[in-house]
Amino acid sequence: MARIGWRAVVQCAASSIAVELLTFLCLRLRLNVATAVCLYLMALLLSLRASLLVWAVVSFVTVSCLGSFLSPAILSFRVSDPTEAVAIVAFLTTLVVPAQVEAHE
Repeated sequence: MARIGWRAVVQCAASSIAVELLTFLCLRLRLNVATAVCLYLMALLLSLRASLLVWAVVSFVTVSCLGSFLSPAILSFRVSDPTEAVAIVAFLTTLVVPAQVEAHE
């Protein structure tokens, strides 16, 4: 089993906390899912220099926050509006592409 360095753990923790703070900010400002997706993408692009493992963990945390806190059914993974489901799928697809590019370099 590969050993995970402390640097990766610290990057995961710091990036996850940043995503959670961004989620709190989006909730306080009552932003819709499409606006939150744009903010999340900007935040994740800043952490693009991290390892693939960090990118995957932070992407999972981000999609979880987006689905459970910012969709209309708060604290649930159910998305009632089809346009918001499309935004979440587009967001997840946008996260996978840089991870694949990074994996093949």
